[in-house]
Amino acid sequence: LNGYPREVEIADASLNVQEKAIAKADPSNEFHVGAPIPGIITEVAVGVGAKVAKGDKLLTMEAMKMQTTVYAAADGVVDAIHIGIGESVESKDLVMELRVA
Repeated sequence: LNGYPREVEIADASLNVQEKAIAKADPSNEFHVGAPIPGIITEVAVGVGAKVAKGDKLLTMEAMKMQTTVYAAADGVVDAIHIGIGESVESKDLVMELRVA
């Protein structure tokens, strides 16, 4: 365009690629654990069914050689884990759900 190259990515619908849709965490729900930054999950410290208290370590992420630890915002029980070690996440992706103990 105007003498400058432009790059455009277009998804080929004929390939029928199945992408994994990742839900976003609800910021008003204290039992939704969202990724604070985009990065890669390096450690999951709890399993499904584990009781956690407010401030307990849930998981560790890495982005640009910086590690970020995600802590529980409320007391509860781990209901679901939507990610695994080595998976990439975007900011605010729902990585874990808690429920009332």
